[in-house]
Amino acid sequence: MKYIRLAEITSILVLAGLIALFLYRRDPAEKTAEEINTFYLSALEDSNRSLQSDLSFRKNFGLDAADYEYVVYYGPSNTMSVDEFLLIKVSDQSSFSSIEEAVSDRILAQKTIFEAYGVDQYDRLMRAKTYETGSYYIFIISDDSDRDLSLVRKELGV
Repeated sequence: MKYIRLAEITSILVLAGLIALFLYRRDPAEKTAEEINTFYLSALEDSNRSLQSDLSFRKNFGLDAADYEYVVYYGPSNTMSVDEFLLIKVSDQSSFSSIEEAVSDRILAQKTIFEAYGVDQYDRLMRAKTYETGSYYIFIISDDSDRDLSLVRKELGV
């Protein structure tokens, strides 16, 4: 009788531990900002982009980085570049509409600047890519935005 009671208690504890592990483990597809930075530096680093501050993010997009779980923003490294990489992790998918509007405004502003004299840069702007899935919003302008977006999606598992 004593052993049966001990077996029941052990089974309950093991089951509770498995439930807790299942509920609290981090989804391997969920990446931290540091993991995204590491990925960027190893797979997408481009001399035309450099890591930007939250202030630059606010200036260029009119959004506050504090409103999101995290923001990874690599912007143009010089005034003659349009290359950008932006990844925003949101806690609420309703944020996507304001992000999409800000990104569209950013692309339009850059097109206005480069349309008359920066033909190569303007062509890059025309190939800009955006993608939203789950809790991530991705925006990329590069010489091969399709490839870069594919690499980011693969890294995020989406």
